[in-house]
Amino acid sequence: MFTYHEGDGRKGSNEVTSLLLTFINHNNEPLDNLVLISDSSCGQNKNQTMVNILFTLVHCFHVFKTVTYLFPVRGHSYLPNDQDFSLIDKKKRHIESVKLPEEWDSIIQEARKNRLHLVS
Repeated sequence: MFTYHEGDGRKGSNEVTSLLLTFINHNNEPLDNLVLISDSSCGQNKNQTMVNILFTLVHCFHVFKTVTYLFPVRGHSYLPNDQDFSLIDKKKRHIESVKLPEEWDSIIQEARKNRLHLVS
């Protein structure tokens, strides 16, 4: 999970692909296959920028042998990260106020200690 202040940047296709590359670069396990599950946000995921970077990772840099890119049917899927967001929401209900971005990082990490990996 990546966090950053809204004032630091947008969440368009360039930012999303940069976050994906950061995740890949920090992953220490060699992987042959990348599986992505995205919503259908044209501005963030479902666009030429994302397709180009995935093509480059497979055919130019040979980081992966294959990429599977899934778009679940809207309203008919329940992904593991949906539960994570629910747990974060429950955790923040018990907190009076959040003033610093680092406090959000702490809330997110405490919501599900054994599952969330946070990169700031």
